[in-house]
Amino acid sequence: ATRRAASDRAPPASPLRLSPSLPEAAAPPRGHSVGLLCTGFEEAALSGSSELAAQAGSPLKGLGPNTGNAAEELAGEGIDAEVIDLRTLRPLDKEAILTSLAKTNRLVIAEEGWPTCSIASEVTAICMEEGFDHLDAPVTRVCNEDVPLPYAANLEKLALIDTPRIVAAAKKVCYRD
Repeated sequence: ATRRAASDRAPPASPLRLSPSLPEAAAPPRGHSVGLLCTGFEEAALSGSSELAAQAGSPLKGLGPNTGNAAEELAGEGIDAEVIDLRTLRPLDKEAILTSLAKTNRLVIAEEGWPTCSIASEVTAICMEEGFDHLDAPVTRVCNEDVPLPYAANLEKLALIDTPRIVAAAKKVCYRD
């Protein structure tokens, strides 16, 4: 077995600011900001590109554009969405997650996977165990429906996460639903 040195690991996740109205150093007003955490997100998704959906072999195809579109839609409604991209799950960048939680006091986890035994469940546990004092609302998961993935295209579309579900979850944790 080969061991990788710490220097060989992927760079830590970095928050992408989507609201130009708030300077980087300024804390967003409470109740009007939310952290959106996703896996498999690429910056190309922010420009409306469907590059992520076109990647061959990507188990998370379509997730990036949904999260990017949701963040842009929330910015239009006055909610500052800080998108955290978990580029790797091992090692998990707890520091980036907890830093965003401390800054926004809310977290919505978008994952194209089932809610049970998922990375969303693990991140929720981390936030409850290590960042509970920063929470102003419960951590919310937006995952696929907990059913076997249907083959029929119309049913598959209903089972997968989409932008409106992410936006609704973010509004719920900001008490704007």
